[in-house]
This record gives sequence, structure tokens and C-alpha cells, in this order.
Amino acid sequence: MPKLTYPVAAVLIVVVALAVGGPNTDTTGYFGEPANEPLVMRLGPNPLASMNVQFESVLNVAFAYAGNQAFVTVMCEMRNPSKDFTPAIIWLNVVAIPLYVIIACVVYYLAGQYVVSPALGSAPGVASKVAYGILIPTMLGSGLVFGHTAIKFMYNFVMDTVVKSKARLTDNTITTWGVWLGCGTLFWITAFVFANAIPAFNSILGISSALFVTW
Repeated sequence: MPKLTYPVAAVLIVVVALAVGGPNTDTTGYFGEPANEPLVMRLGPNPLASMNVQFESVLNVAFAYAGNQAFVTVMCEMRNPSKDFTPAIIWLNVVAIPLYVIIACVVYYLAGQYVVSPALGSAPGVASKVAYGILIPTMLGSGLVFGHTAIKFMYNFVMDTVVKSKARLTDNTITTWGVWLGCGTLFWITAFVFANAIPAFNSILGISSALFVTW
């Protein structure tokens, strides 16, 4: 429940702040539109968007629904996956997809061409910082889920091809702990380097989607 509560609270702060104070129009728009212009909404392609920006937008949508690659990891840790997994995945999509669509439409309606990415930054002044602060626990949790999935894959691969022993995957030994901690350290250092080398949020989402997202 907290994982859902934090994002909803952060989004409500952004929506209320945009409804009351409007977006920051002193800067150029998302696609380089002039500053201090009336809000404009487009339902079709933006003529100011280049090919790479359009494709990046598609990859960002793919990233938003990329959690399916973690389903197998979640399933294997369930007590009764044959009974519990199907209801869980149904409820996930019943809740997640409408939330994504509604939130995106409302924020775009209130911020227009001055929406930024991530959308929480569209809120004016302190409201944006408060929203980010509230969302930090969920962002960390989501990152850990994806990281844990990748580290488990790396761990299985190393144990199978290097150590050549799948029978000891769950053994509490120095070897298994060393491999697990090594995979985790290597993964998070690599993620940290990539996150700092590609500071633009949209770009890192696009690259991550192109490289790792499966459907």
C-alpha cells in the first residue's frame, strides 16, 4: 500500500499546484516552444519534434510498462504462484494502466507545452521539490526491484557457467555469498556510472528501454 500511496500523494501535489499556480512558462517548452505563451495541447505529432525525440517518446512509454520482465522473479517467490499470480497481475493492470493514462492526461492538460520530464518537475516552485521528496521511497523501491531481478540473473549465470554448480545456488557458503555480493556490487556501480554519464532523464530511459525492455 505505501508503494501506491506515495506516488498518488506526489501526483496530487503536482496537480493541485499546477491547477492553482500554473506551470513555469518562463522557459522554453518541451519541444522548444517560445516562453510565456498560452498553453497549447496537441493530440497528434508535434512538428517541432525531431525523429530521435519522437522515438525516445515511444521508448519512454515502453519503459513505463516494462515491469513484466520482473514478473517471473516475483512469481518464483510466491508461496502459491499458480493461485496467486493471475489475480495479482490482473489487479496490477486494472490499477496501473488507468492511473498512468489519467495522470498523464491531467498533467499535460494543466502544463501544456511546458510539461517537463519527469512530470513532477512541471509543478511550480516548492511543490515540485515536495513531490520528489515524497516519491523517493517508491523510486528507491522500484529501482531495487529491477536491480534485484538483474542481479539474480547475473548470479544464476555466474554460478552456472563459472562456478559450474547450480545445486549450490541457495547454499549459505562463502562462495555463494561472494558471488552474490560481487554481482550486486558490479551491477550498482555500473548503474551509477550510466546514470551520471547520461544525466538527461529521457535519454537514459530511452537507452534502457532500447537495450533491456522485453515484451
